Amino acid sequence: MSDDSVDLIYLDPPFNSGRNYQGNVGTDSKNCHFKDTWTFEDVQIEWWEEIAETYPEIYNFMSIVQRSHSKRMSVYLLALTMRLIELRRVLQANGSIYLHCDASASHYIKILLDTIFGKEQFKEEVIWKRMSGAKTLANRWGTVTDSILFYAGKYHTWNNFYLPYLPDEIIKHFNKEDSRGRYKLYTPVGPIIAKKISRNNSGCNHSWKGFDPTKKGMHWAVPMNSEFAKWIEDQLIPGYRNILSIHERLDALDKADMFVFNKSGTPKIKYYFDACKGKKVNNLILDVPTPPNKELIGFPTQKPLKLIERLILTSSNQGDVVLDPYCGSGTTLIAAERLKRKWAGIDVSPESQTILQRRIDRQECPPFKINLVKSRIDKSMEGA
Repeated sequence: MSDDSVDLIYLDPPFNSGRNYQGNVGTDSKNCHFKDTWTFEDVQIEWWEEIAETYPEIYNFMSIVQRSHSKRMSVYLLALTMRLIELRRVLQANGSIYLHCDASASHYIKILLDTIFGKEQFKEEVIWKRMSGAKTLANRWGTVTDSILFYAGKYHTWNNFYLPYLPDEIIKHFNKEDSRGRYKLYTPVGPIIAKKISRNNSGCNHSWKGFDPTKKGMHWAVPMNSEFAKWIEDQLIPGYRNILSIHERLDALDKADMFVFNKSGTPKIKYYFDACKGKKVNNLILDVPTPPNKELIGFPTQKPLKLIERLILTSSNQGDVVLDPYCGSGTTLIAAERLKRKWAGIDVSPESQTILQRRIDRQECPPFKINLVKSRIDKSMEGA
């Protein structure tokens, strides 16, 4: 693949679980298998030499891991490191990468990502609650979560993702009501007033109706280009976003009965539920369960479409290139196709192509035929 050719990478590599996986009998994945046990036969001696030359800090780190944890862990990390180096090469400078892992090796993997992609590129650790699959174990907590490590360039794509409010949440958060509907009042710091005194626009610092933001070390930040401003223009004040003067915008909002003034004369703006797209998602994903029965194809580590679609929608745009270098049952590729992204997937199992085509034929996405590009695989990589 060409350098800087991918906008978004999602990978769900083996977790170093010490298990070997086989697709369920009687399912599309019955012939699919991969091993998650690691020995020196799974790597090449040259890889150690390459790491020592190009990433000496990782080489030293793996030496420590081998002594403090196990040889199996160091071999697993070496194989993953070689893949990550290639992913860094093909990812655009402002692209994004999500690596799905669990506590088996997540703390080691983050050091690899910090070194290869840059610690300043780390944006978030996303926690996904699977909602099922927890085993009842003696003397320890049942595990129901995975981690997704998110790294991206400085100017990476970001599209806010919203979830709908539940009825009781609407009542709780939008706790006031008038003839227009339910709303909440923002405190002075919010959509109309911002912290710190502005140095760019003197109108930001002038008093209005007796309220002087500079006395509180703040300045006017009246909505102009936000989604809230668009709602105001569409629903209340035609041409609102063309009003350049800050005080004229404040006057227009006041005339439209958008303010409530407290006893000290501080204006609080009404933020209506109808203007709200929903709740912005955070790094704790609780609303996406394990794949529903209609999605299951018998692949033991299959992830839900809804989870991958959220990542793709948030960190890419239509027409962008999405890569999954451990594509398995093809969930990332199905999600990318449904969302009108270009995509490429890589997997060591030839059965992955068959599984993906069957999912397409079941109309999990618009029907098409996939193109298979076979790569010559060194025998030392088989099963890795």
